[in-house]
Amino acid sequence: MKPTKAIGLVLLAVLGVAGCMGEDELTRRPGVPLDPTCDWQPSSDWAAEGDLTDPGGPGDEDPYGSGADASAADGGGYYDSYTGRESGADADADADADGDYDYVGADADGAEDDGEDVDAEPDVVDPGDGGACDPDAEDGGDCDAVEEPADPDAGEDGGEPDGVTKSVDPEEPYVMYLSADDSNSMASPVVARWYMRNGSLVPHHVVRIYEFLNYYDIGYAPADPGTVRVISQFRPVNAEEGLYALQLGVQSEGLTPAGRRPMNLTLVLDTSGSMSGTPIELLREAVRAIAASLRGGDIVSAVEWDTERAIRLDSHAVVGPDDPTVLTMVEALAPDGGTNLHAGLELGYALARRNYRQTMMNRVVLISDGQANVGITDIHLIAAGADEMEGEGIYLVGVGCGSGYNDELMDEVTDAGRGAYVFLDTPQEARRMFVDRFLQVMEVAVRDVRVELTLPGVFRIEEFHGEEYSAIPEEVEPQHLAPNDAMVYHQILRAIRPEWVYADDVIGVRVQYFSRGGAVERTASTVDTLQALVRRPVPEMRKADALVVYAQALMRISVQVDRGERDAAVQTCESALALVGDSVAALHDFELAEVEALLEAYCPLVASGASTGDSWDW
Repeated sequence: MKPTKAIGLVLLAVLGVAGCMGEDELTRRPGVPLDPTCDWQPSSDWAAEGDLTDPGGPGDEDPYGSGADASAADGGGYYDSYTGRESGADADADADADGDYDYVGADADGAEDDGEDVDAEPDVVDPGDGGACDPDAEDGGDCDAVEEPADPDAGEDGGEPDGVTKSVDPEEPYVMYLSADDSNSMASPVVARWYMRNGSLVPHHVVRIYEFLNYYDIGYAPADPGTVRVISQFRPVNAEEGLYALQLGVQSEGLTPAGRRPMNLTLVLDTSGSMSGTPIELLREAVRAIAASLRGGDIVSAVEWDTERAIRLDSHAVVGPDDPTVLTMVEALAPDGGTNLHAGLELGYALARRNYRQTMMNRVVLISDGQANVGITDIHLIAAGADEMEGEGIYLVGVGCGSGYNDELMDEVTDAGRGAYVFLDTPQEARRMFVDRFLQVMEVAVRDVRVELTLPGVFRIEEFHGEEYSAIPEEVEPQHLAPNDAMVYHQILRAIRPEWVYADDVIGVRVQYFSRGGAVERTASTVDTLQALVRRPVPEMRKADALVVYAQALMRISVQVDRGERDAAVQTCESALALVGDSVAALHDFELAEVEALLEAYCPLVASGASTGDSWDW
């Protein structure tokens, strides 16, 4: 949920000779080259193809740029050398807070990681013949912030900066810690869909690729109860150039409504004047959908707020689905006045704390447009609610709806609240989130998930489609995983030298987590040779690849149109449509078919002269 932290993370060399080695001096052990032959190759480097160099030079005025070199890499959006910025990041977010967007995998002067500040001997299982270990087995920012100016010789073609391979040891494992954001943060694709269906182009800054991967069901099989299942998937994108795609899945257990815990909800309902019309109806639809998913023994409290605030329900014991008291309460709401989000949340959290039940699932559900806020939103208040209780705290579920919708504010508050972030554009979406996917939005399967990725030393991450990654585990915030859900980590890797990618090189993934109410950390892991990975079918990866292409296309179309390159924007849309269509034909996936239909309608809109949306007129 928080703005992208694509963290440039590779350390200056401290190993003497290794720190002085150029690419021509590097050596690798002899090995059998990887056979890249496979049934399908990803397209998710598609947006990085072509002439994407930012026409503005360093320091030029550029509404999308920071004056960075064109080689910085991907985060929650992806770093686009065409736009000169990290799409999905806030205006001043950069890797190391030094005012530029450094290459991810190099520090500001192009030096690479020597591996000294990370565990060079990760705790993984011997890969043997390349098979994965039991995925359910239980075995039990910045790195050294480099204050150096950006390399003036950095590459200008969107690839690696000159000298990027200095100090790289291809035999030394490359270890990173990853975050894909909470698995149930998924507003971005619905916000994008709203723009598309309402005749406006999608602004690039509302697109967060990891939320697209969260929103759509990638399709991994569930884990055993109380555990997670770890999946690695790998395919060549362009083996001759050393470009590969890697996807990691961390899948939770399956859970039915009958198996869930009793629920203690505090609804914080925005009834300010900006919610008049369609927004208040969507708020009512959300509460109706929540009521339909409740059962006897659940507890509901409710706070209504505009510039004033009032408690409408206090510890109401639900009698069953569609509880009449809850439905009567929401029907009586009437929008009026200004918006004081802080005052509403303050009262809501006070009520939630007073009514906290240790044996129940405690949630604050904020439904608002976040618009015209007359108070000060205290992020610390929300974060404290998530962290202060023993074990599991009071997590915030943010539900966005309304004209003038403030995506940035809602994204920020839900990130602090460590819960779901969804957006409603139709009554059907309200039922999708709070009936069909009620457990994914509300429940937690495992807590504090941390993913450790160990790559062969020959690889570096070129694009990362999650939220953040770092060589230092403490720099990456652990996230929660809902039941019936998966964290999906999608990235593009580049080899130092294409010929150094060997069949017996291994990729290891180690996941640490806590069970929902447990105090003992648990572990799941998998280790695979590259050749074994290439030979396995990857339908889930193909679906995710199509979603990455879709999200990248929306970002690039917005930028191309803003720069007056309408024909290029149309070509981008049509290319993405063809790539998504190929995956629809191969997978027969109904969610991808919906994406294909959206693009089929969107491409003529792009060609028609439509502008990028900057308002929310319902």
